[in-house]
Amino acid sequence: MRKHLLTALLVCLLCMVTEVSAQASGFTLSERTAETITLTYDGDALLAAAAYSEDGRMLETVTSQHTVTVPCGEGYVRAFALDPVTYAPLSPAWDSREAEGKKVLVACFSYTGSTMKIAGHIASALDADLFRITAAEPYTDDILNYYDPSTRAYIERYDDSARPAIAGELPTLDDYDVIFVGYPIWYGRAPKIIRTFLESGSFSSKTVIPFCTSGSSSIDNNELRASAPDALWRSGRRFSGGASRETVVSWLDSFDLE
Repeated sequence: MRKHLLTALLVCLLCMVTEVSAQASGFTLSERTAETITLTYDGDALLAAAAYSEDGRMLETVTSQHTVTVPCGEGYVRAFALDPVTYAPLSPAWDSREAEGKKVLVACFSYTGSTMKIAGHIASALDADLFRITAAEPYTDDILNYYDPSTRAYIERYDDSARPAIAGELPTLDDYDVIFVGYPIWYGRAPKIIRTFLESGSFSSKTVIPFCTSGSSSIDNNELRASAPDALWRSGRRFSGGASRETVVSWLDSFDLE
């Protein structure tokens, strides 16, 4: 009788129109495989979860203490933490569709560290992965001699075919939905190593958001788009090298990112 009552209560809760929060207090996504989702709850609670098909049909309900594993397949999972005595919900519903969110990569080329500082603000605010683009043949301080035509950066700036090699293994782009691409402005343009990165793999259907650091030069989205024409480009932003975290976060708030 108790089991049937709990099942009926679970179905009722999971069918209710209730606030969905990927950050439901106490829940941790412990593991996700192709077939199952395992959740744990930080506290004394009864976990009640249900698996749904892609079209919203409830397929199976599961209850357990502290940790619950739910078959999901191609569908999704919703779960509640319940008081073990009264069965009252202890948190908003956990929903795997919201918990997955958009996975974000921040890829940044930075020589002096100013652009990397901005990249760090973005990565920490969005809980994103951070990748530092590093030249296989390191640049030297002569790049700061902006009007010396003998410097490597100057030569690359006027050579449309220049594609400086990137050191190390590049991130797997398939793992990300949104990719921020950051760089300093050199001689009025993005360094050519940014073109190398954008041409390193497929950006098809990826949202790409550029950002740069400069004292005065504006950001030019159009120049870079040719290197990733299938990407979903968003308008970028120029920052001063000393831009605060608050300034960066305020800009991020203009995008529909979780």
